[in-house]
Amino acid sequence: MCPSGGTDTVPLELESSCDPSVGSATDSLNSSLPPPLPTEDPSEPPDACSPCSEEKSSPHLAGSTIPYCNAADTADTPAAERNVWGPIDAAEFNVRIGPNYSWNRQKAPSGPAIARTVGVDLFRTPHKVEHLYPQLRLPPEMQVEGGHLLVLNVMLPGYAPSLWQKVWDGPGHSFVVYAVLSAEVLAQAKEATSGHLELLWRFLNAEKEPNPAKVYERMKIIGRLANPSEVDLHTAERTLISKYNGKPVLTRPQHKVYHGGNYTEVDVDVHIFGLIGRKGVHGFLPRLGDMILDFAFVLEAHTDEELPEVVLMCMQCHKFNMESARSWY
Repeated sequence: MCPSGGTDTVPLELESSCDPSVGSATDSLNSSLPPPLPTEDPSEPPDACSPCSEEKSSPHLAGSTIPYCNAADTADTPAAERNVWGPIDAAEFNVRIGPNYSWNRQKAPSGPAIARTVGVDLFRTPHKVEHLYPQLRLPPEMQVEGGHLLVLNVMLPGYAPSLWQKVWDGPGHSFVVYAVLSAEVLAQAKEATSGHLELLWRFLNAEKEPNPAKVYERMKIIGRLANPSEVDLHTAERTLISKYNGKPVLTRPQHKVYHGGNYTEVDVDVHIFGLIGRKGVHGFLPRLGDMILDFAFVLEAHTDEELPEVVLMCMQCHKFNMESARSWY
C-alpha cells in the first residue's frame, strides 16, 4: 500500500531561537564550514544557468525520475512501493505556535501546507549542479496560471567526508522537490500584513528587503525517519534518531536563492555542511533503500505577528534507490 505518515531523521543543524535571552541554536554540527555562500542576485535572467563546469545537458522533464505513489497502483505490487514519493498531511509535523514562543517553546501540528507538492526528482551528478530551473522542462501540473513554482534542490555529496577536506565539490546527487503556490495563495500573501502568508511574501520578494539574507535564513527543513525499526542502525545512529528525529534543520548559510518571474529556487549545499553533518549524511545514504522519510519545509517565525508557523510544502519519500538515480548529464 502507499506509504503513510510516520516518525523520525538526523538533523544537521538545530532550530534557532529568536530571543537572545533563550540562547542561540546548537551549531556544533556545522562548526567546520567554509565561508558562507552569497545569495544570488535575482536580476539574473531566468534562462541563465550556473553549472559548476562547462558541461551542458539537454533539458530534463521535471518530476520524471521518481514516480508519485498511488495506493491503487501499489496495493498488489509491493516492489512498486520502492523509489516513489507520496503525499503526507502537514499536520504530521509540529511547528511553532504563539503567543510568546521564545518563552513558552510550544509547538502544535501544522495547518494545511501552503503549497501543493507536485513532483520529486533524484539525479546523479558528477559535481554540484546549481540553479536547475533553467535546465528543466515543466510538465503541465507545474505550469499554473498566475501561480508560482517553488524548487528545492538539495545537493548531497557522494564522497567520504574528511576533517582535512579542502575541496567542497565532487560526485553526488541532487534531491529536488517541486511545489506550486496557487494564484489565490499569492494574492492572499500579497495583501497579508501578518502571519505566515506575510512571511512568505517577504521571502518571495526578499531582494526588496534592507537585508535579504535575514529573510532567506528563515528556511528550515524538518526530516523524519518513519520506519526506524526496519532499518539496520548502529547504536550511536539509533541514539541520534531518537534524540533528533523530526527536529528542524536551518539551511543557512549553506544555501543560495534564485528568483525568476514565476519561480523561486532554493539550493541547499550539503557539500559544505559541518563535518558531523556530512558524516551523518554519508552514513545514511547507502541505506536510503530501506528508509521511509518524511520531509517538510517551513519558514521560521520569530514574532507573535508571524505565528503560528505553517508548513510550506511536504512529502514522503519511500525507499529511494540511489544507485538507480538518473544521471544529470
